[in-house]
Formats: sequence, structure tokens, C-alpha cells
Amino acid sequence: MIHRSYLLAGLLLLNCRTWGMISAESSAHKTNGIVIVENAQTALIEQVDVPTQEAGVIKAILSKEGTLVEEGDRLVQLNDTQAKIVETSARYEYEIAKTQAENDIKVRSARKSAEITKAELKRAIRSNEKFEGTVSDTELDRLRFSVERAELEIEQTELQFNVDRISARLKENEYRKAQHNRSRREIRAPLAGMVVKVLRRQGEWVKPGDTVMRILRIDRLRVEAFVEASDLTAEVVGSPVRMVVRLPGNRTQVGEGHVVFVSPEVNPVNGEVLIWAEIKNRDLKLRPGQKGTLTIGTKSASE
Repeated sequence: MIHRSYLLAGLLLLNCRTWGMISAESSAHKTNGIVIVENAQTALIEQVDVPTQEAGVIKAILSKEGTLVEEGDRLVQLNDTQAKIVETSARYEYEIAKTQAENDIKVRSARKSAEITKAELKRAIRSNEKFEGTVSDTELDRLRFSVERAELEIEQTELQFNVDRISARLKENEYRKAQHNRSRREIRAPLAGMVVKVLRRQGEWVKPGDTVMRILRIDRLRVEAFVEASDLTAEVVGSPVRMVVRLPGNRTQVGEGHVVFVSPEVNPVNGEVLIWAEIKNRDLKLRPGQKGTLTIGTKSASE
């Protein structure tokens, strides 16, 4: 029991020292409804290791360390010779199928043939009405059969016409699939940011899942700080913030944004909570890990 008491006391002391250091480092205070946090720290919001989707040889590296890229920019090109051949063949097959699907000559021909056959039957019937026995019953039966056959030919050609259109859609899907498969050999940036590491080189063989680059998003940063719970209002999320970082040469850099998260957990020792804010890094001069002064305003002040 004694050893357990010592252990609990030691853990409590360690907890107090840990949060005490954070509290002293944060040194937040409130003035006229505005919370000011000293030594708030910037951090990354997004970072990604860019992988390959297909196996192949790297044909070209299109970005290097320090390059700023936009979402969708091409970073790496794998050898896609075979994929291009497959795509071209699929395109030709689709164009042939599309041409056939748009060709309704057989349908129009069948309809015209049916019209002629029906007209011939009508003339034979009228002729018999004027002069009985002019056209034999056998001939009339033949003409009626010809009309029925012509109508069936219309149905057959229309059915084939619809089948051709469906086949054209299938060929189009195959063509789109071939395009997609070729595009998977182009590695593109999943987000806007800066390339900070290139892990592969031209001529290397890669397989699906291999990381080729690492990108950090730096146009927006997160600011982390500890604030006394009693200094925060219930609706602090969304409140405007201003982060001021001191740079060498007595210069400063400012980033503005808003609070996006307040931890539901309050430290039992000093009553502080963790908050996150997101700020815009317009000039890209702020860097993750920098410390500065964070000012948290009120929503009414920002409106």
C-alpha cells in the first residue's frame, strides 16, 4: 500500500510538472474579452507521401525538392508506351462501333420495302374490288405474307440497330478504361503544397504503393495553444485569430484565420484546454514549428 501511494504521488508530481511547463510556455491571458497566448506553435495541417498506382519504370521526374505544386499537377511520369497502344486500339474500336451505331440505313431500307409491299397489296385488293378475280387468292396470300415479312424485317433491323448502340457504349467504356489505365502511370499531386523530398530517380523500377515524393501543405497552417478553460466562451470555435511570429532582424510575419477545434478535455491541474486554429500562410513565410503570439478575438468582432 505504501509503495502504491508513492507511485501515485510520483505520477501526480510528473503530471503537474508536465502541464506546468506547458502552462508556463503558453502563458495565456485575457484582456477585454480577447485571449492572448504567448508561445503558441505552428504545425502542419496536411502532409502526404505520394505513392505510385502502377508498376513500371520511371520515365521522368517532373518536380524537385522545394517545388510548389498545385493539386493535380504532374509529378512523375512512368513509361506508358504499352498503355498508349492499348488506348489507341480501344479508341479505334470505339469509333468503328459508334459509326455502326449511328448508321440507320438498314432500318430505313426495311421501312421503305414494307411501304412498297403494303402498297402493292392495296392495289391488288382494289383491283379485285373493281374487277373480281383479277388477282388470284394465291397471289393475295403471297402479298399478305410479303407484308408480314417486311414488318418482321423492320423489327429485326431495329433490334440490330439497338444492339449496335449498346455495343458502341461498351466500346466507349473500354476506351475510357484504357484512358484511365494510362493516366494511372501519371503520378499527380493529391494536394497543393511544397515537395520536400523526392525518394525515387529516373530509370528506377517502382511497384504499386511505392512512395516517390513527400508533399507538405504550407499555404495553411495549424496553430496549437493551451488556454485556460475559464477564458473561453462556449462559442469560441469560429472566432478570428491572429498569429504573429518574430523573425530574425526584428521582423514579424502575420497569419490570420479562425479557431477550428477546442478539446473537450480540461487538465485537472491547471484548468487548461488545447485549442487549434487554422491560419492562412499567404506569403509562405511561416513554417511549421515556429512559435509566436496568438490573439483570439470574438465572433462579433469579426462580423
